[in-house]
Amino acid sequence: MTPLRIAIIGAGIAGLACARRLQRSGVAIQMFDKARRVGGRLSSRRLALREGAALVDHGAQYFTARTPEFLECCTAALAAGAVLPWPGRLDDQRAAALAGSADDVRYLGNPDMNALPRWLAQDLRVHCEAEVCGLRRVADGWTLDFRASPSVGGFDALVVALPAEQTAVLLATAAPALAAEAAAACTAPCWAGLLAFSDSARWPDWWGLRPPTDQPLAWLARSRDGRGLIAHATPAWSRAHLEADPDAVTAALLEAIAALVPGLGQPEVATVHRWRYALVERAAGSAYSYDPALGVAVCGDWRLGPRVELAWTSGHTLGGALAGLLRTSSQA
Repeated sequence: MTPLRIAIIGAGIAGLACARRLQRSGVAIQMFDKARRVGGRLSSRRLALREGAALVDHGAQYFTARTPEFLECCTAALAAGAVLPWPGRLDDQRAAALAGSADDVRYLGNPDMNALPRWLAQDLRVHCEAEVCGLRRVADGWTLDFRASPSVGGFDALVVALPAEQTAVLLATAAPALAAEAAAACTAPCWAGLLAFSDSARWPDWWGLRPPTDQPLAWLARSRDGRGLIAHATPAWSRAHLEADPDAVTAALLEAIAALVPGLGQPEVATVHRWRYALVERAAGSAYSYDPALGVAVCGDWRLGPRVELAWTSGHTLGGALAGLLRTSSQA
């Protein structure tokens, strides 16, 4: 029997978790992502200094595992050397702390944040720098149209594992009901400031700081190598300055950082990165959605909430459900 063929659009944590579970069930998977590498916001960047470089994790600085399923995944990744325990201490200065326990085990990718998605992508057929711009359902299944390469077709089903806003656009014609679910979710942007210092002797003793709620910054974190600092602006500030000049954003974030960490000194390198879709503010409330008549499913952090574990859970749950549904359908 010819294996079922599924295209997964989006190679972030949700898409990768879905692909791994489907592939274990004997489904033929191809993944497509417009970025140069897998992993989405689990990303790191090296900032060149006069002497060496600073490695800054400018998406997530760590992630937690609170469910048995994701803890099992992280334990396997730890054994493989793809993750390490996050060694830091948090300083929460807000009026109301984030949900979660101080006893949460926190992980980071090893040697960079992209290591976990790279580990998840092992043995998967992933096409990077492949931006899907259209979907067509024809006689032999679904065909994907790309912005800069030939179309690929013959897929029995599609999984869209993109941010809600991108999902809504891509599925507007192909799967209107699923597009409407995505359009009802909301993901906030985030301007991230990336700083690198030649001298790290003036650091405070925390590794992560949640500033008071009246600040323009939502988060500050030291880099893993002690030579960098990452600052995330609040959703409100990021929205208000979404299309601002990056130099102006850099100057504003530097001013906000100096107010929170007096005496830190001037960085040797200061730049910014704009995450247009960073923090899920309104989630769909279920792990995934699937239209069996069309053979189209959606997953991602926008289904459950703004945590790496929830993105993984969304994809992992969909992969298990889809494998069973497609197997039953093909045997009918």
